[in-house]
Amino acid sequence: MPWFCSSHLASRTITCLTCMSFMSVQSQEESCEAPRLDGGYVVPAQQSYTHGSSITYACDNGRKPAVESWWATSSCQNGEWQPAPQCIDETSCVPPNIPNAKYTENPHGWYSDSEKIRITCNSGYESENQDATAVCKNGTWTSMPTCEKSKDACDAPPKIPHAIIIHQEYHDLFPEESNVTYQCEDGFTVGEGDETEQILYCIKKKNISKTVFHFTPVDKCGKSPILTNGDVVNTTHRSLTYQCNDYYKLVGEAEVVCYSDGSWSKLPTCKVTHCAVDTANYPQLVQLPQTTYLLEGQRKEFDCLEKTFYGTHYSASVWCYNGEKYVKKCKYDSAPYMTCATTPHKQNKFTKLPKDGVMTIQPVCHAQADSLCFCTMYEDVC
Repeated sequence: MPWFCSSHLASRTITCLTCMSFMSVQSQEESCEAPRLDGGYVVPAQQSYTHGSSITYACDNGRKPAVESWWATSSCQNGEWQPAPQCIDETSCVPPNIPNAKYTENPHGWYSDSEKIRITCNSGYESENQDATAVCKNGTWTSMPTCEKSKDACDAPPKIPHAIIIHQEYHDLFPEESNVTYQCEDGFTVGEGDETEQILYCIKKKNISKTVFHFTPVDKCGKSPILTNGDVVNTTHRSLTYQCNDYYKLVGEAEVVCYSDGSWSKLPTCKVTHCAVDTANYPQLVQLPQTTYLLEGQRKEFDCLEKTFYGTHYSASVWCYNGEKYVKKCKYDSAPYMTCATTPHKQNKFTKLPKDGVMTIQPVCHAQADSLCFCTMYEDVC
C-alpha cells in the first residue's frame, strides 16, 4: 500500500504481513541543494549534494565564517546543511568557548560588534570578576571571564558499598550546601538501625585541605559546644558558626560541624587581644576608679603622681601588644595645654611656615621676657 508524499520528500510503502500487522519501509535519505552563501564561495561547487557529503567554504574580504577559522565545513544531513554555512561581518564575533559556564545564545549563531553577553558559571564554579560580562569589539571578545572551581565546592561523593545515589545525575563537582541521597541495596540498612536511606551534605571541612561530604545534621550531636568568651552566632541544620566577645580574637575555624559518629569537629578558642590596666598595680600612676581596657595595638598615656609643671605633662605610656601590656617610665612631656591645630601666638618670637607637618617657632629674646613655655610639636621656646 503506497503513500504519496509532498515534493522533495521520498515516498514510503507499507506491506501487509501474514501476522496482520504493517511493516514500514524506511524512505531514502534526502539530498541537499547547493547552499546560498552571501559573501562567500563553496568547494566543490555543485547543484546538489548527496546525504552525508561535505563542503568547504570561505568568505570574501571584509567577511568571515561564523566559526573560529578563516574557512569552515558543513555536511548534508538528510536535506539540511549542518551547520548552516554563513559569512558574517569581520567585526562580528563567533560564539565564545567558556569552560564550565553558560551564556545567552544568539539565535543567529553569531554576535554583532559591541554586543554584550552575561556569563553564568556552572554549579560548583565561580568567577573572580563579579561583573561576569564580555563585549564583542571588532571581532574579538574583551574581558572574557573564567569560571574556576569554587573553593567551597565538593568533589563527586564517595562510593559506598551496597549503596547507590538516587534522584541525582553524576557531576564532577557539587556546590556547598548541596546534598545527595544514598539508597541501600536490598537487605542492607544504615548503621544498626532500620533506615535504608542516608543523606550526605556538602560542607566545607576547613581543618583539612579539601572539601568533603559529611553525613550528620547538628541535632544528632546534642547540645552545642560552649565556647569560653564566645557564642554561637549562626546555626544551620549542618553547622554552627562561632564568634568571640569583644576584646577577644577567634583562633581556629569559626564553623563547627557534626560528624557521623555523633562528635563535633574541633572547637575554636577565643584568645585575649586586650590589655587590662589597673592603676592600683602601678604606684607611680595617678589612681583611677576603674580598670582601663586597651585594644590590641592601642597606646594610651596615664598621668603620673609627680608634680606637673606649667606647660609640661608628667606621664607614662602604656602599649597593648599581642595581649601583653608594656608600661614605660614616667617622663616629662613638654606638650603645652594648647593644640597644634593653629599657630600659637606668643610674645617675643617669630614663626616660620609649616614644614612636613611641623610648625617651628623661633624666639626673639628680650631682657624683659618673663614667660617660659615648651612645645614639642611646634618646637616652641619663648
